[in-house]
Amino acid sequence: ALHLTPSRVARAQSWIARWGPLAIVVSRYVPGLRWAMAVACGSLGVGYRTFWFSTTISAAIWAGLMLTLGVTVGDAVARTIFTHAWIGLLLPLPAAIMLTIGLARLLVRRRAVASVPAS
Repeated sequence: ALHLTPSRVARAQSWIARWGPLAIVVSRYVPGLRWAMAVACGSLGVGYRTFWFSTTISAAIWAGLMLTLGVTVGDAVARTIFTHAWIGLLLPLPAAIMLTIGLARLLVRRRAVASVPAS
């Protein structure tokens, strides 16, 4: 589920060596690197304070961006949803479809593993 591969950890380690704390901040926004960066920081002995500070900065940036997005387009989105109620009903549809597909894939994998005879 983490998709943590040796190549991602190696990439994270090279980022830390080259960019330091900035690499930790940026990695929080790159899919697949969040966990790899945490593992790389632990294996390279990055200090707790450095890691904490970098992730706190990253969280503050994320919160600021989301707040700005909400303030900028929130009223327009709310107006659209209240004006066209059917849009509000459709919004959860992609999440429900993805959840259904994910659960189906999980069940197929579990059945495939269960049907393989032990050697």
